[in-house]
Amino acid sequence: MDKTKWQSIMLPKELVRDLEVFAESGIASSLGFTNKSQLAAFAIRDFLTKYSEYLEIYQIADYSEEKITVIDHGENQIVTLKHDGKFLRCDKDKSNYCEHIKFVLICPAVLKTVKKFGYPDENNEHRT
Repeated sequence: MDKTKWQSIMLPKELVRDLEVFAESGIASSLGFTNKSQLAAFAIRDFLTKYSEYLEIYQIADYSEEKITVIDHGENQIVTLKHDGKFLRCDKDKSNYCEHIKFVLICPAVLKTVKKFGYPDENNEHRT
């Protein structure tokens, strides 16, 4: 491996342990993965591919414990998400799980605010 083409990043120990366990499993090898670096690179590429469209369309304008304001560039409008007592609710889509909510759930800064409502935090741990 040409190490000049690689850089290190810090990951939580628990996530690295999970990568190691999966990398050593028969499932990982049957998929063609030989080590945890390949798994991490694949997962990050997959994340960027899957969510890059959100990053082009949506933008967090403001957030607090009461509401999250999202700019929807695709629809040229401002969308407000509020906690309805149980979940976040989108004022535009009248939904608890729309594209706007999916977007805020991938934003680490906003996750710190919404995790108290039972959504996963930045380590994908559910809080209630």
